Amino acid sequence: MTQQEKMTELKGTSPRGVFKYPHLTAPDYGTKEHPIEGGAYNTRLVVSAGVAEAFVAKLQPLIDVAMAEADEKFAALKAPARNKLGSVTWNDVAMPVYDSETEEETGDFEFRFKTKASGKTAKGKKWERKLPLFDAKGTPIKNLAAVWGGSEGKASFIARPYFIPATGAAGVSLYLEAAQIIKLIAGRDGASAEDHGFGEEVGYEADNAPFEADVSEGGYEAPEDSDTEENEDF
Repeated sequence: MTQQEKMTELKGTSPRGVFKYPHLTAPDYGTKEHPIEGGAYNTRLVVSAGVAEAFVAKLQPLIDVAMAEADEKFAALKAPARNKLGSVTWNDVAMPVYDSETEEETGDFEFRFKTKASGKTAKGKKWERKLPLFDAKGTPIKNLAAVWGGSEGKASFIARPYFIPATGAAGVSLYLEAAQIIKLIAGRDGASAEDHGFGEEVGYEADNAPFEADVSEGGYEAPEDSDTEENEDF
């Protein structure tokens, strides 16, 4: 058995991208029609085609394992199930982004990261977690009200293969472990004053001095009084 065949997971960090529909500070409980039991932290990360191709290349060893395992598990299904399903349905880890108006591909791709927010152990003990967040300097963030769509950052993840016998669906899941916020947007998708219906008036002017930071990931920094304790439940 080769080393590749022994691979069951792959831990890594995503490239920098734009967060889409992020639920990073509070769990996503889904909708009434499609509830998420226990809630989940999740986000989509949108990147350019070139960045997506390079990221997929790093995941490829695990993708190859997942494809091989899916074929084996599909072949092990009983004949009626195999005949009904026809073949394995492979779900690509990188999905094209479509323009909401033209419904055409934009050329960008998105990756989906998620993890449970709470649950129960095998012995029935309840547990819950907060998702660790870090600023551009790598400082832990505490008490951040929200991270809105349009913010930029990276995701720490563990990738694992999956196969669903009932549907024949297979792929690689990206389990979210933590997120780094490099560019923070704390309002509705970075809406401008004009988007809110505000024009230019004479009066108060904000003193928006340029932000400067001597860091590898220049951008959002948590306030200095942020709590740096690690979350033991994660």
